[in-house]
Amino acid sequence: MPVPAALVQVRRVMYQYLLPHWHLAGRLFRANASGRLEQLLSPLWYLLSWLLLPQVMNINAATAARGKQRLVAEFDYVDSLLLTQQQQQKEAKEAAGQGVAAGADASTSNSSLPYYTCGAELSAADVSLAALGGYVVGVPASQMGLAWCPRIEDMPQEMQQFMQALRDRPTGKFILELWRVHGPLLSKIQ
Repeated sequence: MPVPAALVQVRRVMYQYLLPHWHLAGRLFRANASGRLEQLLSPLWYLLSWLLLPQVMNINAATAARGKQRLVAEFDYVDSLLLTQQQQQKEAKEAAGQGVAAGADASTSNSSLPYYTCGAELSAADVSLAALGGYVVGVPASQMGLAWCPRIEDMPQEMQQFMQALRDRPTGKFILELWRVHGPLLSKIQ
């Protein structure tokens, strides 16, 4: 799925569950306002978003359900990419005579991961995946450079289960690890 299409799906799914709840969406708008005026206007922005976004972005239960299906399909695809990268890394280590267990484990490094979606270095694909997937796997607000965003446990029960299921997948774990390792860079780009 192209990035703009994925962005729409992430927003549809998240807004379907956030907008009906002032304590979630209203706080999100207020806490992340960039100045005093924006903070004062945040209830108005919330009200306008609550009224208009469902119509403008075609947000309803059916489109949110389709969005969830599309996100799961994207996670399936990225899971397969990550499995391929993991296998290639393992084969390269074995071919180099290091064995899988020998040497320093790159996954414990603070500067890079042992592999990325498109090879050995951070790419635009990884940045896009982290930016879009961070919300649906519940990356903490502080890591994303936000003042506040809802945690998984703040979300309605159905969304908590969906987010946790994505978080537990290889792609979800990879997104969390991208934010752990490259958070300062990713938060500037986002």
